[in-house]
Amino acid sequence: MTAIGEGTVPFFVDTGQIPASDFQEYGAEWAWVNGPLSFQAEFACANVIADAGGTQFYHSGYAYVSYFLTGEHRPYERKRGRVDRVIPFTNFFCVRSKDCDVCHGLGAWEIAARWAYIDLDQSPNIGAGRMNCYTVGLNWYLTPYFRTMANITFADLDNNTFGNSDAQVYSMRAAFDW
Repeated sequence: MTAIGEGTVPFFVDTGQIPASDFQEYGAEWAWVNGPLSFQAEFACANVIADAGGTQFYHSGYAYVSYFLTGEHRPYERKRGRVDRVIPFTNFFCVRSKDCDVCHGLGAWEIAARWAYIDLDQSPNIGAGRMNCYTVGLNWYLTPYFRTMANITFADLDNNTFGNSDAQVYSMRAAFDW
């Protein structure tokens, strides 16, 4: 981790390396889709038997909800246990016909919200922090292979080492998928 002021921002929560004799990781996921509405959640945890400091327990999770304004849905592949590619009812396009009428397709529009939590503050000599993140976003699937995303994230950090802080992150990206 680079020190503050050296040109990069340190991780919000970070245990660093923990010398350990053993560890176990556990997790559970859940997803539900009903037409354009979907929910998804995950919980993950780890028991770490540290060489110094005994057994430590770390955990994290998130909950996600989305709704397609244009009526599409998030296909779920049960055999693979994953969300599949979103296919818009109509791809985005805008053309003028020979009669000068404008023909267009909207693509798929999705609004989403997510809460994420991580707690790495289970050992008094680690002090890695706890963080809650709240995100709202708008996704536009122009085709099954191209989408744009805009998100606003608010993060609340409780950290005994660096102190408590808040962050607001505004992000946009475009993704090609083939």
